[in-house]
Amino acid sequence: MRATVLHAPGDIRLEEVPEPTIMAPTDAIVRVTAACICGSDLWPYRGASPVTEPRRIGHELIGVVEAVGPGVSTMLPGTTVISPFTYSDSTCAHCRAGCRARASTEGTSGRTTVTGTSSTAARASWCASRSPTAPSCRCAAR
Repeated sequence: MRATVLHAPGDIRLEEVPEPTIMAPTDAIVRVTAACICGSDLWPYRGASPVTEPRRIGHELIGVVEAVGPGVSTMLPGTTVISPFTYSDSTCAHCRAGCRARASTEGTSGRTTVTGTSSTAARASWCASRSPTAPSCRCAAR
């Protein structure tokens, strides 16, 4: 599959990379139909943040679920999803209060084990506890 990879400031390339795989029971694989450039990707692109090794970029996407891990029951393959910048597992007090951006268990796509989303497909994590209608969920369905 193709993905954008930042190699150095000002050096971004479209490259062939391995397809994402289910790595945890709560993962989903999403075929990306729309993505955008995030402002936080511009910091290393401009050289304001270090680039120590090539890395995939992108944090937000709209896509269609292709596969889910055995722990995911809130969405099925074929579900259209929106994935924001951050994601959480929806189990802590902040998530239950509707403030998932301040979750005690959160991450950022392209920064942790979740692949960058400026690609043809992406691995989304912590999808097991997602409500398909919650707009700030990592895998919130439209």
